[in-house]
Amino acid sequence: EVLAAYIYWQLNGEKTPPKEAFNPVIKRSGWKPPEDAGLWKVSDVILSRFASQLPPSIVEKVKYQVSYFDQIYEVASHLGSVSKDSRVNELRQK
Repeated sequence: EVLAAYIYWQLNGEKTPPKEAFNPVIKRSGWKPPEDAGLWKVSDVILSRFASQLPPSIVEKVKYQVSYFDQIYEVASHLGSVSKDSRVNELRQK
């Protein structure tokens, strides 16, 4: 299951980025849009078949990890738009 999760995260990091990645709301100094290193299409295809090639118990564990990460990322993304002084109160409300 550790290997499956590792492979998933590697493929997920190389998949075609969402449209928002090409024109983010906040652009840091030196920002450039993502460029395909030749792996986007391959990663997309393999990810689309990933779950069907593994035992269901492993798929569920990888899904749990992805869900957990998505929840953390959602909170972190939300807090990025909140002033530093208000973040603790904002977390308590969520």
